[in-house]
Amino acid sequence: MKLPSASYWPRISKCRLSGVKELWTEEESGEWAKRGTAIHGYLADVMSGKSKPLGNVPKEYREDCEAITTAELPVECEKRFVEQAFAYDVPTGQAVAFAADGHRGYSDAEDVVHGTADVVGLMADGGVCILDWKTGHHRVDPAARNWQLRVLAMAACVVYRADHGVLALHYTEDGWTDVAEFDAFDLAAWEAELRQMAGEISPDAPPVVGSHCKGCPAFRRCSAQTAMIRQLATGSNTIASDIQSMLAPETARLAYERLQTVKAALAHVERAIHAYAEEEPIALGEGRYYGPAPGPERIVNHEEVYQLVKQVSPDGAITDQLNTADWKTSKERIQKVFGKNDASKLIEILRQRGAIKKSVTIREYRKGA
Repeated sequence: MKLPSASYWPRISKCRLSGVKELWTEEESGEWAKRGTAIHGYLADVMSGKSKPLGNVPKEYREDCEAITTAELPVECEKRFVEQAFAYDVPTGQAVAFAADGHRGYSDAEDVVHGTADVVGLMADGGVCILDWKTGHHRVDPAARNWQLRVLAMAACVVYRADHGVLALHYTEDGWTDVAEFDAFDLAAWEAELRQMAGEISPDAPPVVGSHCKGCPAFRRCSAQTAMIRQLATGSNTIASDIQSMLAPETARLAYERLQTVKAALAHVERAIHAYAEEEPIALGEGRYYGPAPGPERIVNHEEVYQLVKQVSPDGAITDQLNTADWKTSKERIQKVFGKNDASKLIEILRQRGAIKKSVTIREYRKGA
């Protein structure tokens, strides 16, 4: 069986069905995913000692990267490897390290879990430290029971012949690092549990509903989720009453997790309706529609905006103030510095060059309005 990579195992530890790759559907990466990729790349360059690491960051994410306090390894290490990829053979417990450019370096080998550690440190006492950066606001499973870190630690311990170490999660938004130690007994227990979980991944595995359903690649084909969506579509209020009935001290947590699952299901339905309306506007009656409609201007070429404004502002004062991720704010700053007339000429040049364009949003609108 072709097994999912390490980042999926925190979810698989709760629901084996989520690990069936035949059920997965791909979705376009959102803005937060692109931001996370940019921050990971920046931190990797910083940890690797590259000069001017901000130079490789897209301009719209530079402010976010500048605000980050770079995470050092939480323990003393004699050597460290940035973006270190591993392949862990589940049946045999063997592992290898290799260089990978994202997931493109992962093989299709059977019964192997691939994964890339943001940083691996070789500790002075012979242990290993696994550090993973988390760039969003959401808290993941604690380091002490995080299966992504566990799989990476198991592989690293085989490769570097270690039997203990440290797991660490660094949250870039608030600078907090969650740290947990592990030893040889933990490694042995994890190896057995991982082997058992891998054997239980099956299309016949029962779906387990919870907050982990958010972002699940098998969401659209999950029997529990499709049943819930059908129930919501029929106008049934049993879901609401079921959740309300759980509002007691001993079941309030289940009520909260159930609510998160319902919200995730609705988010998938909303995206499906959005995609349909993009191709075929939906008539809502009384002259109202839901579909593509003109929106505000937005930047489509950040570099073009930056370079043109820089040419007419040699001292660099305006370019330092530009927020190229937000055209409305940037436009106001250009008008303030250059004056209304000159700013209008500059903005018109940007329009002609295609650097800024009218956006199209999917929303309700009235025909002819």
